Amino acid sequence: QNLQWELTTTALGWLKAGGQLVYATCSLQPEEGEEMIAAIIDAGEDKIVIDPITPDQAGIFARSLTKDGTLRILPHQYDDIGGVDGFFAARLITLV
Repeated sequence: QNLQWELTTTALGWLKAGGQLVYATCSLQPEEGEEMIAAIIDAGEDKIVIDPITPDQAGIFARSLTKDGTLRILPHQYDDIGGVDGFFAARLITLV
């Protein structure tokens, strides 16, 4: 989790206004997914927001989109296609 924080916050610092970063992890742990994104946004002092992933962009995984526009894939949700691994993804955008 500490390494994820360092990598993500460092990369966000390299972006110009309007720059995007995709944060993705194969972890099912909220502290490595949703909680990490919430902490990054809080630390960004209104300079970083979630850029919602659209259903078209998510493709067959659109049913796993959250109300925040992130993607939380749970293995049991995809038994109909042979199963998948757990996954979390969020797209962030810098405002300044």
